[in-house]
Amino acid sequence: MAWYLCPYAIDPDEPRARYCTMNDYTHLVFIQDGGRWAETEVLGNMAVVKVAATPGTIAIIDADPRFRKLPLNNIDDRLSTLSAQQANTIHGWLLALGYADAEITNALGNNIRTGNTLADVLRFAATRRLKPRWDDASQQIVLDGPAQACKSPDAVNGEV
Repeated sequence: MAWYLCPYAIDPDEPRARYCTMNDYTHLVFIQDGGRWAETEVLGNMAVVKVAATPGTIAIIDADPRFRKLPLNNIDDRLSTLSAQQANTIHGWLLALGYADAEITNALGNNIRTGNTLADVLRFAATRRLKPRWDDASQQIVLDGPAQACKSPDAVNGEV
């Protein structure tokens, strides 16, 4: 099992629609491995995705440069087991999603390794997303709509 941050992409069959790019591995995960994956959309045109698949398929997904693999696999894993560099990387990913540093600090403290679990980080990442819309002028999907609720990472965890 593994947790990832994955981008959304324009659906080549429907240019006005997006899809979670983990879907590119659905055949391997579901059909070949008999595994599962589930997602919740978060800020930054990204999804938090949990994957259950064989080690070989996980290695293939790990090699995809579009994806960021979280360094812990169990939602209850404590961040205290992470190195300072790993914690800083997660903090940087949260910033890249579009959360302000003050928001991250208010939710997870000055040092995310202190007292937090992977679930805490995932729940924070899933506090909101922006509603997408098709923009006729630019002929692309933009994410400037109102903030919307996300599916709980706990629900994602339960689906996989």
